[in-house]
Amino acid sequence: MHPQRLFILEKILTNALKHPNSEAVKDGNGTFTYSQLVEQAKRISTQIEEQHLCGSVINVDVGRCKERVVVLLGILMSGSFYLPLEEEWPGKRKQVVCNQAHISASAKLTENSTLRIVPQLNDGNRPKKDPVPSGGGYLIFTSGSTGTPKGVVIAASSLDYVLKNSIERFNVSNSTKLLAVASPAFDFSIFELLLPLVAGGTVCIADKSIPKNPDYFEQISKKWQINCFTGTPTMFTMMTMGGWIPQTNATLILGGENVSNLLLKNLSTANQIWNIYGPTETTIYCLSKKLKLGEEITLGKPLPGTKVWVQTTKKNERTGELYVVGPSVGFGYINNIELTKSNFFTDSSTGFQGYRTGDLVSLTSAGEMSFIGRADNQIKIHGYRIETEEVENHINAFLGGHESCVSAIKSESETRLVAFLPKNALQSPIDSIDALRNRLKLVLPNYAIPSNILLLDELPINSNGKINRVLLKNNYLEKVNISNRNNKLAQLRELKKPTMTQFLSNLLDEEIGDDDNLFAHGMNSLKVVQFVSRMRRLGQFLNVRDVYQNPTVNQLKKIIIETDNVFIAPKTCILGRKEFRVLPSQRRFLSHNITASHSFVESVAASVQANTMIDLQVCAEMLVKKFPEISYGLSFKGREQHPHLVKIDEPIMVKTIKLSPTDDIQSKIDETLETSASNLNIKNGPIAVLHYFTKRDTHLLVLVIHHWACDALTIHEYGSALKELAETKRAGIGISEPVEEIPGFLQYAGFLEDFYNSDKGRKKIEQLPDIKRHDSLSASWYRESNGSNPEILPPLYIRDHSIRLLQERDDGQYGLLDKLSLAALTNAASECLNLDNIVVDVTRNGREQADCPVLPSMTGWISSSVPFFHKHCRFNSVDEELLALNTEYEEMLQQETAWNSFRSNSPHVYPEACPTFFLNVTRSSHKNEASPLSTSLIRGSTYPYSYGYPIEVRIQYFNDEAKVRISYNNAYFSKETIEQFLDFFKEHILLVSHVLANALERE
Repeated sequence: MHPQRLFILEKILTNALKHPNSEAVKDGNGTFTYSQLVEQAKRISTQIEEQHLCGSVINVDVGRCKERVVVLLGILMSGSFYLPLEEEWPGKRKQVVCNQAHISASAKLTENSTLRIVPQLNDGNRPKKDPVPSGGGYLIFTSGSTGTPKGVVIAASSLDYVLKNSIERFNVSNSTKLLAVASPAFDFSIFELLLPLVAGGTVCIADKSIPKNPDYFEQISKKWQINCFTGTPTMFTMMTMGGWIPQTNATLILGGENVSNLLLKNLSTANQIWNIYGPTETTIYCLSKKLKLGEEITLGKPLPGTKVWVQTTKKNERTGELYVVGPSVGFGYINNIELTKSNFFTDSSTGFQGYRTGDLVSLTSAGEMSFIGRADNQIKIHGYRIETEEVENHINAFLGGHESCVSAIKSESETRLVAFLPKNALQSPIDSIDALRNRLKLVLPNYAIPSNILLLDELPINSNGKINRVLLKNNYLEKVNISNRNNKLAQLRELKKPTMTQFLSNLLDEEIGDDDNLFAHGMNSLKVVQFVSRMRRLGQFLNVRDVYQNPTVNQLKKIIIETDNVFIAPKTCILGRKEFRVLPSQRRFLSHNITASHSFVESVAASVQANTMIDLQVCAEMLVKKFPEISYGLSFKGREQHPHLVKIDEPIMVKTIKLSPTDDIQSKIDETLETSASNLNIKNGPIAVLHYFTKRDTHLLVLVIHHWACDALTIHEYGSALKELAETKRAGIGISEPVEEIPGFLQYAGFLEDFYNSDKGRKKIEQLPDIKRHDSLSASWYRESNGSNPEILPPLYIRDHSIRLLQERDDGQYGLLDKLSLAALTNAASECLNLDNIVVDVTRNGREQADCPVLPSMTGWISSSVPFFHKHCRFNSVDEELLALNTEYEEMLQQETAWNSFRSNSPHVYPEACPTFFLNVTRSSHKNEASPLSTSLIRGSTYPYSYGYPIEVRIQYFNDEAKVRISYNNAYFSKETIEQFLDFFKEHILLVSHVLANALERE
């Protein structure tokens, strides 16, 4: 038997001739060039031919390594069938699969990494005639409803058709470097291993731990310069939770599950994102769509030459079962004629094989398919197909005839497999459940073992005498939701700080003992990432691998105790032979382990006019020479969660933006700054960019720098340097005022006020020509601007993200100090005061004065509504009830590492003088009369530092609805923490609402 000419093999052979030394396949142990890959694949093909095995089924169990690609190509060259096995499968499952497939040989990897094709000794296992089509291909086994896995037979011609149509679709080329992460027994792995090779690119095979570990995933992606990623949405969710951000040149191909809008938003930095759909029976995928933010997420449209339709029960319906016909549809199920006949058919109009998918879809107005669900009990978890009947059959065999029910339960965060058993089926519940888990591990892959096994008095029966699966699901979800709500309320009311055990119990929805194996209680790869992320936010460093190797609470506690997780950020950093000063803002960033992306920028502009781009580039290079730190960025190394300053080899470039006469230059600058803010990610450098705006007689050179990398003083220094360089080049008139408010000024308001009121400071101010000091200020102007009439007006105050100084104008009125004068004031103060000792006095609610920190002012907010069930209650009672929970809220919020570290570790901070949270409860007489939320408490108020709250909560009631809005300082709190904070608030509002409603009824 000889294989037909395949497009994919011809392309790979051609690539080997044209580029023999190019990298084809690599793993952690080495690399195969194209010539090495093809040479070894031909050896495998020769071994198969010499042993007269062409056209037979050959199982491959060599692990995730570059040698697997050699075997796959060799089998296809010989016209045989590739049967991949997963190394983590139980031995019994491997045996069942091999027996059902009637394998003729096995691919073995010897101790010296030599590949051999070993025939089966028992020739009786071979079928008398070919059970599969001629020309070879592959077999993939999936879960079977009878309790036995079923093998899908895919012809090599179908694989050829799919890969040929994928190259142009996904823009695969010889520069593509794809990270292969799929399980070998998953058909998507064949797609990963072959697609880049057809285009002359490189396949990079990841270790099996990579798809479960965001840290390693990011490290290996950078090391191998990956630009094409494939995987399930669950995997990409884990990676983004761990802090991974796709590069702007990356192509992402997602399949196996639905894609959420939130995940799409988190991945939106990638160049292109694809959603692909296709059962194993249709050769990897048959529908695809390029996803874009704001557009509907659908399955897309079919490959060229493939026909799909919605089979409905009624005329003009748009929802039904999806049917697929075309060259990619498989041959059927090996040695299972009846099942093949029930699911496959021949399409009379095209002559191609057709497949009834069992998936319910809806046809959109754009002619695309939208996934609804399954028409049977088949489910998908993390991309793996599971027939619940297969799991139930193995459980029922263990129970000795009693019935069980296995269902996929979808919660807010994940889908989990849950088994329901009758109590009377087990003699000793605890021992029997452990024994059942051990039994299932012998016959099922890990993904098919229920994460939760629940015992019920009896399983509910419907009117047809069958188990009521819907009622079981609803009862389980209601129980979990009530348990979660009670657990959260209990933690808030009774716990000063939730323990690791309590947090894990909440995460896994069941009580966990300190010595319980977490993976026996529903822990999975997604929950591991959630847990590790939580521990890191609490300042306790764990790696994903640590959880797998130490799966009990006590073991994890020991790991944390034995690990020195304290990192003190240095005040200087050695780069090459030179020592650079680490700025206070950088030091805060480094020491607090803030790994989330922050995209706030500072900017300063110089008015210049350059003759050529070379002049501008020279100006940029001179600026870097004066301030070398601009040419550095931040990156992560190894397991460490704090970044390091690294040299960026590329020179700082100047981007020219030419404006038309009708363009508004300020709007264009604002637009560019917004774009720069999203591109300047301090986590992965660079930290600065230069833009040259030119419009007729207006020419601005704007330095945009990340806010973590500068402060009020350095931004002024950069501006002065731009002015100096502009004058040196004789190109302009010097520096203009900064084009954007500078949040960094707020950090220095305290020391500026100290300087302003000191004798030394006053003498210095008298020497500054642009600044006049006034002991008496216009109360009327101040009152008009601020709505207050204080007896003593402060000369220095904060408003709208910047520090303003009241100053007498020429017309006798009082205005504001311009930013240049303020920068001069700041520069003068830096010569007199120590920047590390920023201390101001504050009096709060009649308490005696204490030192209080000045908060950076970067504000975010979220809002939501919640039902309020009583219309005539006393709202002061609501206020009192919620305020009584202040202590619990404080304890919850102080778990945020950055904020707690700031409060606890600063030598000039008294925690009691630095409250976290301010609550304001009001009642609105009209629903539309929502008073605007003041963020002055977060940004700084009329009296600077009279308040120091980084979080403000505004609750407003109208009849049966409560509106909650939370403003927060995102320098100290992540959005995830505030979302959790909002959830707790809503729960308490409901709780208080019910309590007061019941009290009113009793009255």
